[in-house]
Amino acid sequence: MSHHRGAIRRFIAAMSLATLVTLLTAGLASAHEHRHVADDKYEMVVGFLTEPAVQNQVNGLDLRVAMHDEHAGEDDEGIPVEGLQNTLQAEVTFGGQTRQLELEPAFNAPGRYRAYFIPTAPGA
Repeated sequence: MSHHRGAIRRFIAAMSLATLVTLLTAGLASAHEHRHVADDKYEMVVGFLTEPAVQNQVNGLDLRVAMHDEHAGEDDEGIPVEGLQNTLQAEVTFGGQTRQLELEPAFNAPGRYRAYFIPTAPGA
């Protein structure tokens, strides 16, 4: 892996962590949140797998990472960024407790990642 690509992955990982913590500590999200990172070169979309999240029912984190294509149209979702499951870190925080989440690539969906957990309290 080139030095430049490694630096990009580290930057995305740091931005991802900040985005995930912000989203998951804010309570129930009603929609996926879009963030542009690395001087607008990448778009991250993060939210719950199932919305609204329901207490004591399996849910999880849904994350999509795509690189913008300068020649693409406005509705294009960009070029999926694959292989980030080993460099991105995610955690969920509620009531002062933090739990690390294990990201895994979503089946047959390049650039999408999932991490499963069970919200155990309202707003978790």
